[in-house]
Amino acid sequence: MNQPLTSRGGILICTTLLALGAMVCGGAQCMTQFNGMVLGATDDNDADTNDTGDASTSGLKSVSFANQIQPIFDSYCIRCHKIGGFAERSGVPLKLIASESYARLVNVASAQDSTWILVQPGYPASSLLFRKITDETPPVGIRMPWDRGAAPTMDEIELIRTWIAEGAENN
Repeated sequence: MNQPLTSRGGILICTTLLALGAMVCGGAQCMTQFNGMVLGATDDNDADTNDTGDASTSGLKSVSFANQIQPIFDSYCIRCHKIGGFAERSGVPLKLIASESYARLVNVASAQDSTWILVQPGYPASSLLFRKITDETPPVGIRMPWDRGAAPTMDEIELIRTWIAEGAENN
């Protein structure tokens, strides 16, 4: 049986088999990885998970969209994802300004590939927004922020993952 390499605060760093696109977690559920570190991996005692490796939405909600997620967009995304911004001029109509971001993200198909939902409540690994900030080569488009000059921290990425896993509420 494979054992996790490190366990700290409910997050396990797992050995990954990138060539096969598989993750080996020795009894843990791995959700996605960011620069070799697995985000949201839990062992059987930490949290409920479903068969996709995403956290269930049971329990209390710990992440606030207005107070924790929107400020991340304001810090790293708004310079391009605004009215008249680079993203809009490049054919990506996603605006992440406070008055519009939630409605333009949750349960909305990507303008780049309509088979992807930007934020699928309860499923971070199936949400294009999460994949675009964690995958070196996301399934659609390029990694965000594209210039990588100022990018969300690991803690901020984990907040986004948790918000989506908890059901992506507009709270």
